[in-house]
Amino acid sequence: MRSCQRGCRRWEMRELAVRSTRLAVVPGWVGELTRLEALEVSGVDYEERNAVLKSLPASLGQLGALKQLTLAWLDGLEVLPDAVVRLTSLGSLTIEWCGKLRALTRGIGKLGALRELTLRALDELQEMPDLIGLTVLGSLTIEGCDELRALPRGIGKLGALKKLTLLGLNLQEMPDLIGLTSLGSLTIQYCEELRALPRGIGKLGALRVQLLWGQPSCRHTSRRAGRWGKGT
Repeated sequence: MRSCQRGCRRWEMRELAVRSTRLAVVPGWVGELTRLEALEVSGVDYEERNAVLKSLPASLGQLGALKQLTLAWLDGLEVLPDAVVRLTSLGSLTIEWCGKLRALTRGIGKLGALRELTLRALDELQEMPDLIGLTVLGSLTIEGCDELRALPRGIGKLGALKKLTLLGLNLQEMPDLIGLTSLGSLTIQYCEELRALPRGIGKLGALRVQLLWGQPSCRHTSRRAGRWGKGT
């Protein structure tokens, strides 16, 4: 990071990946990279994680050209800056293996360009904000978030959502998904506390792929109505 600050033409940088186990502070000058389109801040890998970075600078909100943001293997990260909601060009957001992150930015629904949202192995994530403003969101993956007991409000109104993947969650129930008129792929695996599948699931006319596996507690399945999975 220091060598880049001194020597490179920062304002022309399009991609930046910072993988470190020792990085404790992301410098505020990152916000000056106004042409940056892809940013990754992470530990090195699963075994070499970063436990000292606890927050991100508010200057991230100045990255108006940013299209892809990845945060991974950051065991110390506790909060996201509210400025994230100013990333108006952001199309892909991935947050994974950030064990102390308890909540997402409440205004995440203002990311109007977001098309892909992936949340994985967020051990202390207890709730998610309303996603109703994500009008072009096409793919949503939530995996291995043990403390998450409910899906976000408004999920059933994401009319552009084509792929929904839920893996290893302690959900007991699911909201009505009947408004997901574009949903073509639904995967639910290892959600062992799930008591019932959402009513009206058989009315999802675009649904072609459906994989339901590992729900021993699930007692109710919707009857087939309309198109119900490819080849059925």
